[in-house]
Amino acid sequence: MRINDFQHQIELIKQEVLNDDKNYVQLLQTMGNNWRYDFINQLSIYNKNPEAIACAKFDFWRQNLNRTVMMGQKGIPIIEDYGYYQKVDHIFDVSQTISKNKEVNEVRLWKFKEEDQEIISKMILSEGQEVTDDLRADLNTLIKLKGENKFSSLMNDLRIQEEDQGVFREFLEQSALVSFSTRLGISVETDYVAFQKGLESLDGISFMQVGDELTRLNKEILEEVITKSNKQMKNRLLTNARAAEYNKSNDNEGGLDNVFR
Repeated sequence: MRINDFQHQIELIKQEVLNDDKNYVQLLQTMGNNWRYDFINQLSIYNKNPEAIACAKFDFWRQNLNRTVMMGQKGIPIIEDYGYYQKVDHIFDVSQTISKNKEVNEVRLWKFKEEDQEIISKMILSEGQEVTDDLRADLNTLIKLKGENKFSSLMNDLRIQEEDQGVFREFLEQSALVSFSTRLGISVETDYVAFQKGLESLDGISFMQVGDELTRLNKEILEEVITKSNKQMKNRLLTNARAAEYNKSNDNEGGLDNVFR
């Protein structure tokens, strides 16, 4: 695919999304699951495979994950910017791949766990805000805190009138919440009224600005949550391993049960 063809396809996708709030929600969900990609490429993923959850290039699957793309599968076009030139490449979702040599080789994706709720709470508390017993409410609070300055700057760039900023900020916050929550595997109520009002105020150019900002925010929050979650899991496994080794070395003395009795 040529770059001009890719750009033309993106323009068509933008109009499809701007004219239908349900398509917009589906795009937000695709953005959440494919948060590492730039917004323009998330649009392409949405267009070709909105249910995609883990995309990578052909060689990456083979060389790093011992998987190969199944015969007959068509790649999802993405544009890569090298500064002085651009080119169109292709990626494939995990659903389009299979283990090499018929070996069982599952792709383990990070999942939000119950104990990870503590990470969300600490992120909110670090901003000087209170947490609740409602995870969905806390996710909403986190989005508001992390997006406050970014959204204010964006609205200034878009020249949103002061009297319209409250409604537009709600549109941005609800958009970010749907995208972020999707990657966590948590369903949230969809505010279609907010989406309809927000989409009505956008054109093709401002839509890309909004998408870019939502992608940056989503990436920032998810990178922090996933990094802390993996560190938490690593520490837990290390602690368990040490405890198991200690118990093994103290079998004759009753192990840990004997120590703390």
